[in-house]
Amino acid sequence: MNTHQMQFGWTIEAPKYLSILTNKNGLVAIVSEYATFGDNQSLLITLSETSAEVAVTPHYISSLTISTEKKIKIATSPFYEQQMVEIEKMNSDSQITD
Repeated sequence: MNTHQMQFGWTIEAPKYLSILTNKNGLVAIVSEYATFGDNQSLLITLSETSAEVAVTPHYISSLTISTEKKIKIATSPFYEQQMVEIEKMNSDSQITD
């Protein structure tokens, strides 16, 4: 898990294979490094000083916890996590070493 400090004092904790993109208006997109089943849908959250609103939740997100302490914790589904392990293994097996 990686911890990301966001605007308005929010913190997001997410698995290492998810990338977090944001803009100055508080829009946050959490994107998988890999498309699964051809789907690269993002988790979309709008942050403000007093709230976090979820607009879209993709299939690979199994839970999303938002606390009153401005902390957001994201967990992915076990099936998706297994896919990430297999992809990382395939990538490391294909590397050429001198």
